[in-house]
Amino acid sequence: MCWSEYVRLVPEFQFLDRDNVREVVKSFRTIHEHKIFPTNGMFPEWTDDIPVNVRNQIIKHSLNSIDPLTFDEVAKTHQIGAKAKRAIANIMPLLLFSIQLPILAPEHMDEWLSIADYIADVVEAGQSWHSFIESQTSPREIIRFYREMLTILNGGKQTTG
Repeated sequence: MCWSEYVRLVPEFQFLDRDNVREVVKSFRTIHEHKIFPTNGMFPEWTDDIPVNVRNQIIKHSLNSIDPLTFDEVAKTHQIGAKAKRAIANIMPLLLFSIQLPILAPEHMDEWLSIADYIADVVEAGQSWHSFIESQTSPREIIRFYREMLTILNGGKQTTG
């Protein structure tokens, strides 16, 4: 119930449905695998209503190559990643739902599993966005640790991430 209330109160979550977040996580993984980083170490954030031609010019001049992604994929990834970072600024909710609550209340494991899987995706999107704009390495290994811990605590039942 507290998680539902948190989601209700944080406006960024209206843009963070599961499918959107999973798509963005996949794009960020591609960005990090192909080392698509800002050429000058800076990538500006923009408003959702930026004209497409201006947005594409920013992407074109800020990144050497975006292949295999499209301008729309990079733009969506950048915008949703920033919202994910604002929605969940640090790893604490993932720690709570993937390790602490499953230990404290294992009878609710199905609920924790679903919430933790979603939180892991949102945290990965947000942390990947931060790594992207800072031209840093992917935070995927850190997120993988929490996914693996949840799998262990759930008797081997894996999450989708």
